[in-house]
Amino acid sequence: MPSTRTVVFVEVKTRTGDGFGGLAYAVTEQKLRRLRRLAGLWLASQDRRWAAIRIDVVGVRIGRRRTPEITHLQGVG
Repeated sequence: MPSTRTVVFVEVKTRTGDGFGGLAYAVTEQKLRRLRRLAGLWLASQDRRWAAIRIDVVGVRIGRRRTPEITHLQGVG
């Protein structure tokens, strides 16, 4: 049975600063390959089919006042 829904795989990264380059550098090509492979394995085990598949990254940066800043990058992989 076809579906118009999207399945989204999300990698969440938490940082206390930008010492490692921030969210833009948090997910490397190697990590994206691993996420794609794991997503493919999970999808192959499902009976359901999705119209679209997406990999997102959510960054949580903990500021000096311990206030989290959330960044959501859609469709990175």
